[in-house]
Amino acid sequence: MTANGMMAFGLRLGQGRLVEYGLSLVSPLIEQVERYGHLPSIDSETSPISQRRAWLTQGFAHLVKTARCMLTAVDLGLDFTRDAASAVVSQGLAGQQPDGRIVTRPEDEATMLHLHLYAVEGLCVYGMATGNDDALACARRALEWAHKQRFSNGGIPQFVITSDGTLGPEQCDVTAQFLRVAKLTGFESDLSPTTKCLYSLAFPVCGLGWAMPYQPGAAVVHRNVWASMFAASACEVSGWDHPQSLNWRHLV
Repeated sequence: MTANGMMAFGLRLGQGRLVEYGLSLVSPLIEQVERYGHLPSIDSETSPISQRRAWLTQGFAHLVKTARCMLTAVDLGLDFTRDAASAVVSQGLAGQQPDGRIVTRPEDEATMLHLHLYAVEGLCVYGMATGNDDALACARRALEWAHKQRFSNGGIPQFVITSDGTLGPEQCDVTAQFLRVAKLTGFESDLSPTTKCLYSLAFPVCGLGWAMPYQPGAAVVHRNVWASMFAASACEVSGWDHPQSLNWRHLV
């Protein structure tokens, strides 16, 4: 996300230095794909080995999103990065189940919706940028699964327990992720409950603007920058009446 943000911001403002910095962050990812044949959660050749078993250290679903910065690099003339983008997409799709769910943790005891939707974002970007209909079909199946986990108020849970379908707490950044990628892909189900959910949960901050809580049902509700940024992006695209006017470059 840092690499893509630098490139996108640099291109928007005509700042070549920022674009070059973003490209310098993409290069190590490409090198890792070339070395391993896939993108690892941790590069064992350059980083200490972690004893923690979690999505952060062993999962692959969230890494599908790195296809975004790789495809931005293709836009900038580095066509060889397209192969790396294909590799991370294939890696993530290996964890997709028949019902559309994407495995996000090594033991698969729970699916983390934040990571599941990162994979959806990567699939959408890759499908739109390369014209790969199979990737887009997989993204829609994954979206449909996420849609089935939606709370009655339109919010999306933090996780789903694999064994019995128990839902975790509502989480605003995940709700916003779902809304913006659903809008981007022209998802046909009614999205108005999710849109209304985000607007209803936002609260004013000392006359400076509005913020989103991380988990609105938590005992202590705090203003969360991450959730607020996702929600700002989601609310922007939710107001666009013509999905065909959107393209993969809108998804940072």
